Amino acid sequence: MKKTILLFILNTLTLSLLAQSSTIKAEMELLHKEYGVNFVYDSSIELNISSPVIYDKKTTSLDQSLETLFAGTGIDYEIMKKYIVLTRSDSKKKPKGYTIFIQEQKDTLDAASITSYINRSHSSTQTGLTPIDGSRFRKGFAVLGSPDVIKEIQTLSGVSGGTELLSGMYVHGGEGHDNLFLLNGVPLYQVTHLAGLISAFNTEIIESLDFYKSGFPARYGGKMSSVVDIQTRPGDMQEYHGVFNIGLLNGGLQFEGPIVKGKTSFNIAARRSWFDVVTTPFNLIYNKVMEKKNKRLNIHYSMTDLNGSITHLFNKDSRLSADFYYGTDKFGLKTSDIDKTDDLGLKWGNILASLNWKKKFSDDLHLNTSVHYVRSNTHVAQHHDSKHLYKSQQDTSILNDIGAKAELDWIPSEHHHISAGASFSEYLISSKRNLSSEPQTDNLFSLNYDISEVALYAADEISITNWLKTNIGLRYSLTDHGEKTYHSIEPRAAVGFQLNEATSLKLSYTEMSQAIHLLRAHYVDLPMSSWLPSTNEIAPMRSRQVAGGVYVNMPHNISFSIEGYWKNMMNLYEYSGVDSIYPDIKNWEEELILGKGRSYGAEMEVRWRSEKMDIAAYYTLSWTERYFEEIWPTWYPARNDNRHKFNINATRKFSEKFEMYASWNFQSGNRMTVPTQTIGEAIYYTSPYNLKLDDYHRLDIGFNFRKTTKRGNESIWNLSVYNAYCRLNPLFYMTNIVTDMYGENKKIVMKQCAMIPILPSFSYTLRF
Repeated sequence: MKKTILLFILNTLTLSLLAQSSTIKAEMELLHKEYGVNFVYDSSIELNISSPVIYDKKTTSLDQSLETLFAGTGIDYEIMKKYIVLTRSDSKKKPKGYTIFIQEQKDTLDAASITSYINRSHSSTQTGLTPIDGSRFRKGFAVLGSPDVIKEIQTLSGVSGGTELLSGMYVHGGEGHDNLFLLNGVPLYQVTHLAGLISAFNTEIIESLDFYKSGFPARYGGKMSSVVDIQTRPGDMQEYHGVFNIGLLNGGLQFEGPIVKGKTSFNIAARRSWFDVVTTPFNLIYNKVMEKKNKRLNIHYSMTDLNGSITHLFNKDSRLSADFYYGTDKFGLKTSDIDKTDDLGLKWGNILASLNWKKKFSDDLHLNTSVHYVRSNTHVAQHHDSKHLYKSQQDTSILNDIGAKAELDWIPSEHHHISAGASFSEYLISSKRNLSSEPQTDNLFSLNYDISEVALYAADEISITNWLKTNIGLRYSLTDHGEKTYHSIEPRAAVGFQLNEATSLKLSYTEMSQAIHLLRAHYVDLPMSSWLPSTNEIAPMRSRQVAGGVYVNMPHNISFSIEGYWKNMMNLYEYSGVDSIYPDIKNWEEELILGKGRSYGAEMEVRWRSEKMDIAAYYTLSWTERYFEEIWPTWYPARNDNRHKFNINATRKFSEKFEMYASWNFQSGNRMTVPTQTIGEAIYYTSPYNLKLDDYHRLDIGFNFRKTTKRGNESIWNLSVYNAYCRLNPLFYMTNIVTDMYGENKKIVMKQCAMIPILPSFSYTLRF
């Protein structure tokens, strides 16, 4: 009997102790719910370890709970306002990158940049860096029904958006094709859908984004204006969940979860547009109405992209991931009547596959290796068939990029952080043009290039004192196309002065080169263009940039920064061939004019955050100029020489179920070249880009309505209005030369063309 009673008591005590056990992660969730704090931590910290139940609302405070929770765990904590920063006690140096513990918390105004300690744009030595957390895209804020990476970057200082509604990105006087887009470290060459209405990056799977417009670290190269480095999320190792969304332009589905719990996971996301669904009934109605006139029309457009990843953890220090991307756009327009038939077909897109292995040998030594394959292709087919004329033209451009790289991070002491790496890429470029003036005849011309590129880099971030840091780096690249080899040495240097706890001063100098050129005859992001390499006649483009700035974290959650920059660009090229939608590739080297450019200016950013409100303002004052001796004998303004640019973005959370956002955008008008005088039959111009269009401005507003479904899922209705006060901003001017009734006195008449009115849109998102 005594033995039975003793066993009962032991079992009761055991169950009681088990009931009082928990994990560090579970206790952090309770503290987040009660005190509204969030945890920011080095991603190598293990949180799923046992812990006693430490939170009791009646008897403990936040300080007491934290002290008990992390005692003896090897984890240090630091309270910084509403954030608890966790680091490993044995780390020699505070890590640069942090993970936000509650990524999808109720406060949708949460951001990745938190304090001067965590905000890398303030604490790093690099100038011109804007880090964006992926959760910023998943808050439901969307114009035209779909959050967009490039349109988010367009609102930042130093970036011109080019043509309205499209995903142009002209950074510090760049040309648009000189921006480096990386998806998990792999370059992507076709970065837009719908001719620029949507970017190629699915925001549902983005974990983080680093945008550099100056101060480029030595690990980046190959383009000369900016870097957009996007990392996608690995799939959840423990649970299955996903997102369904549908908007005005497209809809998508994302799903992730474990293949082997705690070891292997997947993450897939797909999107598709609706334009072909909308145009099908339009085609039927039009053809029915025009049937008696023997006229027919068939127009269609579709966009599809697919992202997929599989991640496997060998152990906590070794991870292997495979990533895949497929994106394609298809457009077709066919018209016919009794006399003729015209048919236009466009197709363009990317395929990307990569394998990445990350190995942590110790807290101080990390290795990252990867191999990749990228295929970027465009195809244009035009056919005209009539009683008197047959003409057919097909243009194809393909770029294959096969590469490998290895990167090493080493922290030998608390004063040094050394990074070094090597990469190799093989570019197989093919451009073909097939012309025929009779059916079943060919007149084929093709260009084929095999380019090898090798790059080596090394950099050391040195903590000289507590208030002085510097990053010294060097990148060397070699580009060989068989007949000629180009060498490029690109020094990189940045220095940061921590004037006090809240204020820092930074300076940087960078050189970048670009050996792959985009041959195009227009500025709209359509597939009638070809990537072509540097040759004997065409040297790589190059830029040199100096930048400096002051960065301040002020009281009341206000941050402020002001930067200045000067950038020189050498070996720029302008296409001077025939006025065609597809440039001539037969004599492409002879039809490029050599010139140079420069851009300089100042940029200011101010941001204020509170628990319910987030307001950011960006201002840019800049000059962008070109000098092409064959075009004009002196410097002249570039097409995107927008003197002033001002953006203000605001979000306001009214309750757990309703929030609102607004964005006002202003910039000086783009420029275009127009004739200014006629003498006889001759037409004269004062200079290139001699007309500045009217200033551009618009207001976008949106509303999010959140609800928890009966099954506990989150649903979001987003209603947005683009150009809320219906400002008809000019896209271009149409010019005509008219004469009087006697055909003698000529004058130039210009008519402004504006096409984008107020545009309401919606989207629905379900997170399950």
